[in-house]
Amino acid sequence: MPRLRALEASASTILSLAAGLLTVAAVASAWVPLVHQADAIATAHMDERLKLVAVLASEEINREQGMAAPAPGADWRPPTAVARRLERLLSLPPVELVALLAPDGTPLLGVLAEGSLVPRALADLARACAEDPPPAVEAAGRRYQAACAPLTDLADRPAGFLVVAAPADTGGLSRAGLLRASGLMVALGALAGLLVILGTRWLLGPVHELAGAARRIAAGERGVRVEPRGPEEIAQLGRAVNALSSSIAAREDEIHSRMNVVTQLSSMVAHEVRNPLQSLSLLCSLARTEEDPEVRDKLLADIDSEIHVLEGVVQRFLRNSGPLQISRAPVDLVELVRRATAVAEPEARSRSVTLMVHAPARFETRADGSLVRRALENLLLNAIEFAGQQPPGHVTASLIPRGEQAVLVVDDDGPGVPPEDRDRIFHPYFSSKAGGTGLGLALVKQVFEAHGGSIRCEDSPMGGARFVATLPPEPPGEQP
Repeated sequence: MPRLRALEASASTILSLAAGLLTVAAVASAWVPLVHQADAIATAHMDERLKLVAVLASEEINREQGMAAPAPGADWRPPTAVARRLERLLSLPPVELVALLAPDGTPLLGVLAEGSLVPRALADLARACAEDPPPAVEAAGRRYQAACAPLTDLADRPAGFLVVAAPADTGGLSRAGLLRASGLMVALGALAGLLVILGTRWLLGPVHELAGAARRIAAGERGVRVEPRGPEEIAQLGRAVNALSSSIAAREDEIHSRMNVVTQLSSMVAHEVRNPLQSLSLLCSLARTEEDPEVRDKLLADIDSEIHVLEGVVQRFLRNSGPLQISRAPVDLVELVRRATAVAEPEARSRSVTLMVHAPARFETRADGSLVRRALENLLLNAIEFAGQQPPGHVTASLIPRGEQAVLVVDDDGPGVPPEDRDRIFHPYFSSKAGGTGLGLALVKQVFEAHGGSIRCEDSPMGGARFVATLPPEPPGEQP
């Protein structure tokens, strides 16, 4: 993985540098022709300027007095007025060289701003004037750009040529100018390349962040979020990654919720099986030691009935998604209370607890008898356990009719339930007993609420806890 990240980082760096270099190359390829074009334009402008200076100077010389052509082999000296004119020309920038040539091109006089021209330089100027336009010539170790204009004598006869020249690098770009231009080009190219590199980084930065977020999501991290930034397409990808993270988290929560339901269901099944098994064990012990055949037969019948009830409860758990699915049928609640008491009686005797029942002769209703009986058994066994902590204990089960509604009350003389725990004891997995599962009272609450009733805990007149459960009649809409 670190190598992969290094490759990604180097790839983005290479891409950024490549984009920057391409930008520099593009700027250079556009700049060099512009430099040459500017140099050519400047050289052409200098040619025109030198020609204008040469023509104007030659016209002034011709208009004032002309210049007599030298005799062959004579020691020629320019007239005073012509000499002054040449000195004035040398004072005009960028003119640095002035020369006079005979009609046949023979050098007569050559003057530099710093001194006199050597004969060889004059000969080069003479040859340059024979061409149109004159080429650049070498003089005093420098290259000069020259322009020529004809001179006449007083009789308007050709008397020679006037040559005006300036350094060749004055018309175009000088070496320093070229260096400055090149430096400017490099600076502009570097700036453009830097902007491209930063832009590339700006574009690729969110991509690296999205890749990191995807790796974190794949590793199982929850709550992964990225800030949607960059171009709209990459921002949309960031929002999609956030949506994917939220969707995966929601899916995991749903799976965990289902697993919790399965765990709770299995715990409830185990709890519902454990208590009846304890009762069956006690009934079997009593039946084994009972000498009276009639009593023994009754105990065996109770064992068989309890087994069928237990089988029905287990089948309901397996068939339905939870314990809240009820199946109503006609049931006598008085008989149901007496049977639940009979199941809890062996446990009461073993803990020296007296179990009493207060109920009318008969109370018919429609309810899920198996679930209501199991809920009442849970209440009785729970009360017996606490009442038996300080024997002899007492537990009372009462059935109180209130119109068509039945109220089931279980009292004990145990330690009772603290007020702050009276709501919490009905929550799954909360238990005040050592080794308790915290599911018994939660199941009891679900059973009575599934019937449309309720259950609460309060102080008992016997000094312990009182559990009051209401069981309303079946609503008219649910009757078959």
